Amino acid sequence: MFKIPGYYLISPNDHLRTKLLQIEIDNDILDLLSTNQFWEYYVGVGNSFGDNCEDILEVKLLFLASLMSTYLTENNLYKTIFETDDISLETFDNWWNIQRYLIDETFEGIKSTIPPSVRKHFVKTGIFRIDRWIEEMQEGL
Repeated sequence: MFKIPGYYLISPNDHLRTKLLQIEIDNDILDLLSTNQFWEYYVGVGNSFGDNCEDILEVKLLFLASLMSTYLTENNLYKTIFETDDISLETFDNWWNIQRYLIDETFEGIKSTIPPSVRKHFVKTGIFRIDRWIEEMQEGL
């Protein structure tokens, strides 16, 4: 088994956005709960763990636990917002959406496979940083 990075976009749904408008809440907490969160988790590949998306379920539960233990600790705020003190898949699914992204290729990995016969076709852009990168790609041609 090996592990690859999985990236998880956690987005509040409309139900949560509506709820947040109905309660008095600190602006920092409001911003945290009403904006997308992007998490990384190394996913096991080659066994049922990575193949059946159970990692998404773990991220959901850990996300809620993080909110409860770090941001929503005062005045029973977790329960006030989510109408429960459960850390459950149902609680997450009532208030958020999640998408998982696995990396198929890395920039450096692709870059290393481009043969000289293709590298010679890069055209400079007039943008210093990009032109320097093109020069590095074409070194030794």
